[in-house]
Amino acid sequence: LYVSGTAIENNDDLSQAIALKRLTDSNGALSNTYEVYTSLIAGESYKFYSERSLPALEFGGSDGNIVSFGDAIVASDSGQFRIKVNLDNNTYELLQINFWSMVGTPIIGGWGGDEPLDYKGNGVWKASINLLETGGFVFRANGDWGYLLKRIVGTPNTVVLEGDADSQGFAIEDIPNNQTGLYIVTLDLSAENYTYSFEIDDTVIEPIATPSQLFLFENGTMVEEFSLSGDTFSSAR
Repeated sequence: LYVSGTAIENNDDLSQAIALKRLTDSNGALSNTYEVYTSLIAGESYKFYSERSLPALEFGGSDGNIVSFGDAIVASDSGQFRIKVNLDNNTYELLQINFWSMVGTPIIGGWGGDEPLDYKGNGVWKASINLLETGGFVFRANGDWGYLLKRIVGTPNTVVLEGDADSQGFAIEDIPNNQTGLYIVTLDLSAENYTYSFEIDDTVIEPIATPSQLFLFENGTMVEEFSLSGDTFSSAR
């Protein structure tokens, strides 16, 4: 199942429609429930498609109900959302994601702290975070303890919402962390992934060497030369 339209990040190009993730049931078998994390633009519209080209099954609708070949759904708000579609009862639901954040032992404030990630598009959130110590953590949506992403037991880095784990047949745990230092933390919730990753952040700009002279200019004219003492410039004014 795919989503496309003027409200969606694919710029209404069906050949680039965004895939939804097909979820499993409590026995681990594929279900008829799909979801996607993406952005919407208020006032614009979208549909769900069975293929990335026509002919295809199309699903429109409104007010939480989908209809085969129905009118496109109009987005009421702008922002990032989880869109979930249930083809057993022909419904859809939206959860607005104001932000995902990292919460737990490694960050400033620990389990009382909060390190938000920035949305980068295509279901990916990312931020440079200082990991102060090793230990477990979770990803939390909107600062709400009811929406936690935890690691699926037995996987290296695959996550699932804590509230959905049982219904999808997964055992979960807090996400372990053995790193310390400045890392780029990536949360990838595109359909093929639902994973997290750490990458050393080596983008920190080192301080420049202290110059031997420093001048103040006004309208292209030098009005003062600063005095240097050690690594500090000062003015007599």
